[in-house]
Amino acid sequence: MEDSRMSAIAILYILKEYSDEAHPLSSNACIPLLEQVYDIKINRGTLSAYIKQLRNFGIDIQTTNRGYYLIDRDLEKSEVHVLCNLIHSSHFICDSSSFQLIDKLLKTQSRYHRKDFKNAVYIQNSRKTKNRQLFLNVDILLEAIQENKMIQMYYLTYNLKKELIRKERNRIFCIRIILLRKTEICI
Repeated sequence: MEDSRMSAIAILYILKEYSDEAHPLSSNACIPLLEQVYDIKINRGTLSAYIKQLRNFGIDIQTTNRGYYLIDRDLEKSEVHVLCNLIHSSHFICDSSSFQLIDKLLKTQSRYHRKDFKNAVYIQNSRKTKNRQLFLNVDILLEAIQENKMIQMYYLTYNLKKELIRKERNRIFCIRIILLRKTEICI
């Protein structure tokens, strides 16, 4: 099912998933992957022509004697590593949201780099919040900021029995969300 409009994009996705500097993808490896993953059948000459088209479009693809690999990534490996560690150590992001964000970041890398990250041992962060609604709350705040609306919120506190209770209701006008002392603050 070769569709010439789709073939170049499929090649780009194959290179994004299966290649990096340490793992160049030869024509002999790329052609079967295209057929297996996208049901696209091409020959070596056509593959080279599509690679040339991608390069002409500005995609940074390197050629070595071992094959092709994609240089152009949305994020560098080191940037992904730092961001993954920041997300994992952030106590205001719950575990499940942290893992989802980390998975999204890792999808910007080749499968080989993802494997390296997934094999890294993360120490359990016991300070992680149990609140799974962080991103919903941030979306609500951002919408209020964009529309210049006031928000209503309750301050919560713990009583002597360590029970969480509502303290008071406030209406505030938020103009920006910032991170201050490891906590998101609305100013």
